[in-house]
Amino acid sequence: MSQSNQELQIAEQKTVIFYDDEITAVRLSDGRVFIPVRPICETLGLDWSAQYRRINGDLVLADVAMSVVVTATDIEALLT
Repeated sequence: MSQSNQELQIAEQKTVIFYDDEITAVRLSDGRVFIPVRPICETLGLDWSAQYRRINGDLVLADVAMSVVVTATDIEALLT
């Protein structure tokens, strides 16, 4: 998994319904799309650690996958 300490600049964020759960995906200004795999695995009842190992063991997925720390901000609180 490639990792860096650079901040991702989000161009668009969209929430979609996935098996009655909300999953948020983001598109960066360069066109790359990021989706959270862990919540999808949990929704489907799959073991996250096993899927993580499979992703890292896949030649294609391991090259493009990355861990991202997400900081949620309450924008309403910032505006008041």
